[in-house]
Amino acid sequence: MSRLFETFRLRMWVFLARVLPGSLVFWLPEPRPFEPRAIDQQAARSEIEAIVGALAPDGTDEATGHVMDGLINVWTEAWVAELAVDFQRQGLRNARTAMIAGALAAREAVLNQDAARRRDELGIAHQAAVEALTRPRGGQPYER
Repeated sequence: MSRLFETFRLRMWVFLARVLPGSLVFWLPEPRPFEPRAIDQQAARSEIEAIVGALAPDGTDEATGHVMDGLINVWTEAWVAELAVDFQRQGLRNARTAMIAGALAAREAVLNQDAARRRDELGIAHQAAVEALTRPRGGQPYER
């Protein structure tokens, strides 16, 4: 799933949470373990073989027989750098999800406190109405 679509989906659910304030159901993406992207080893080997095949016969690099060591080291460093970037992106995605989850949990706590306060106010109002209906104007309760 693309990063753009995932961001859109998160923003859509946050918007729905604002539009439907009584809703207690929110979607958050499932946490995923980090999965590094695959390296196509066969393509790298075939490219190295093609480069070595194009070298002059009996040619050497700086008087050594290890013609391709520098290129292989550069490719390895590039792959490690891409892996580090992917790991950072995964960490940012998880941090964003955790922040949204924390915000939604805080929002639900406030909504629950508000609902409890309204419930208590309704109980007080009900009790006041019962007392007002059971007492005559003189202040003495009716006999049952």
